[in-house]
Amino acid sequence: MEGRTVLTAWRRGYGAIVRSACQDAGTALKELTTTLYDRHRVSGIDHWLAHCAVLEAAALPEKDIVFGGKGALQRRQKGLIPNDQWKALRLRPMTSIGVRNFNGNRHFRLSDGGRACTVTVLKKPVVLHLPEMRGTWGKIIRALALLAPDKEISIQFRIDSHRLHLTFDEMDLRRLQPGETLTLARDRDQAASGRRARCRGPD
Repeated sequence: MEGRTVLTAWRRGYGAIVRSACQDAGTALKELTTTLYDRHRVSGIDHWLAHCAVLEAAALPEKDIVFGGKGALQRRQKGLIPNDQWKALRLRPMTSIGVRNFNGNRHFRLSDGGRACTVTVLKKPVVLHLPEMRGTWGKIIRALALLAPDKEISIQFRIDSHRLHLTFDEMDLRRLQPGETLTLARDRDQAASGRRARCRGPD
């Protein structure tokens, strides 16, 4: 129960930043992130999650969106929806954008077998126990769990009240030549397309 309470607090802070960012779309993203993080840091989220929330707001096609739904808002105004239910309706999924150099993601870590995922924000961990995935999806989850610690892949995680969603580049799971890493494979693909590969120092 404690883990669910912590996750809910993080999601509330994240959602509050998304809503506030939509109302102040004219401010530069960096400045907006800092301002809204300072305002909502009591929720327990960190600066990176605030950054992800501001980016999510910037990507919304309609900035005057009614979070929770227009119909629910009208019912709320008529006193037909209690405060707790209204807050639950406005609770948004929380997204952490993937970063390859941070073991795939700054906050989410899959266990070796893909049966658990630990979410850590400001050194506070919450362990999510995942159902066993079989077949192709099971192989994908286990492959992601192996690649992420080697900083070979970035994985975006998005968590709501019922599910954990993963987004990644499927090309990062391609079959590699013997001794080849994903980084070398990307450079080879860039060279083949006429783009310059990134400069690298000696291994």
